[in-house]
Amino acid sequence: MKNLIILIIVAVVVFAIVKSRQAARLESSEERTAASLPPSVQHTVSVMDSASKAAFFNEYEKKRKKVSVGYLLWIIFGVHYLYARKIGLQVVFWLAWFVGIGEIWWLIDLFRIPSIIRSSNEQMAREALQTLQVGASFRNPPPVQP
Repeated sequence: MKNLIILIIVAVVVFAIVKSRQAARLESSEERTAASLPPSVQHTVSVMDSASKAAFFNEYEKKRKKVSVGYLLWIIFGVHYLYARKIGLQVVFWLAWFVGIGEIWWLIDLFRIPSIIRSSNEQMAREALQTLQVGASFRNPPPVQP
């Protein structure tokens, strides 16, 4: 029985490493186009001028999270929720470990990491748009009316 558990753990870790490498290859080949963005911001970015698009992509690249890093943090420390800026969920995840159901949740997250990171990146893209909009309002203040 002990050997079976060890075998399952090794298989899960190997699977996660393979998924991490696949994600890393995909992330390195992504282009800086509106189609590569979360659906919630694709239209807004597609109608921007080229200078605004470049500024947006620079800001988004600084903030966005990578699925490959999410997998590695899942394997090593189980802090994939912290990486995705979901602090409350991370605390609940740790509490589940102490209760005894964390192992099941941990295995389920193996398949959920892409969607966890995707939702985090949608938030990052919205934040990048807001940063650009606030910056644009300071560069182009509305005229003062007498």
